Amino acid sequence: MKVIKIYKRSSAVALFIALVPPAWAVLAPHLGVTVGAIALISAGLFVAAGNQNQNKWRILFGLWLGIPLGLLDVILPGLTTFPQTTLYIVTSALGASAILLGAIPAVNRWIDSAAWLTGMATVVVALMINSNPLKFGTLPLEIMVAMLAGVFGIGVLGNIFADYLVSTNKKSSNKIKS
Repeated sequence: MKVIKIYKRSSAVALFIALVPPAWAVLAPHLGVTVGAIALISAGLFVAAGNQNQNKWRILFGLWLGIPLGLLDVILPGLTTFPQTTLYIVTSALGASAILLGAIPAVNRWIDSAAWLTGMATVVVALMINSNPLKFGTLPLEIMVAMLAGVFGIGVLGNIFADYLVSTNKKSSNKIKS
């Protein structure tokens, strides 16, 4: 019986994923978000972290804290005469700092360390692919919006949709049995 319940929920999530992320991919550029795929990365992280709505803020705050780290990781190496060495040192220091700070209970309560690192890496990739690192304009804001869309618009909303479909299906099954 539990397998059937899991399958029904998975089917509901699959239906949501088949509808909403493609709609986001089509609409994001019209909303001024050129890095819409970051929503999919953020939603994937949300699911990998347990797909629990109560973790939404920890994950989102972690992703958002990764933005300034990613910016530093992209900008600082370009300001030195040894960019590769600087990149290594900056990436090592920022990554280790995120893990060590995330281990502090007061910080861990509000910030997911894996999301923090994912946010940093995502920003580095997005900035390196999409622009000159020193002229990235609104990309950090677009990245924030895409992360928000991923965690809430795909992750949390997907759970709400799946729960609704499963509960509606359960109610209609009970009526048929009566």
